[in-house]
Amino acid sequence: MVNYQDSIDDLSIDQNGILILSRTNAPLIRNFYRLRKQSDRQVVLMSGDVVNTLCNMIGSEYQQNVKIDAQWHQRYEAKLEKRKKYCKTPSSLALLEDNDEQVQLILSEYDPSTVGEAHDKIREDFSLPEIIDHDAIRMCSAHASKGLEHPHVCIFGSSNFPHPKAELAWERESESNLLYVARTRCLASDKIPNSGILDIIPEAV
Repeated sequence: MVNYQDSIDDLSIDQNGILILSRTNAPLIRNFYRLRKQSDRQVVLMSGDVVNTLCNMIGSEYQQNVKIDAQWHQRYEAKLEKRKKYCKTPSSLALLEDNDEQVQLILSEYDPSTVGEAHDKIREDFSLPEIIDHDAIRMCSAHASKGLEHPHVCIFGSSNFPHPKAELAWERESESNLLYVARTRCLASDKIPNSGILDIIPEAV
């Protein structure tokens, strides 16, 4: 069954929980914090190597005691601009911008005083727990969802498939395949009540 919803707040989540997929990670992290404050369910981000990616964006393991102050922000922006120059395609630039948006969300959420404190918060929030509750709200990028199945799947930000910055022919073909992967994560089973529900939300805001 396919439902077209206006927002995540419209989703009906039962005892099976839900798997929320997005083209990029920043919308997931934004709603990770929001849902964790609003819901009594376990909220889990399952997007691959997000911990290492974000920790490396903020600083290396040798910079744990570096203060996140005005000087740090200046260095961060300079490093970000340098990285942008090495992006070969619009898609690789979009990925870097998504990583930056994730970093800004985390800094806004916690206002950590040092790089080490930011690393600790990222690991605490986004390292996979040993046990995921059966009814948990699971969140994952479409890229990292390959091989996953769930009785209730929501594609959040379906208008981002294909990604607006995917311009080359091979990129758009890859994006089409990615949407297929997202749509086929939904599992219908006679043994699972209310299974086979696919919710689609157009905008990832």
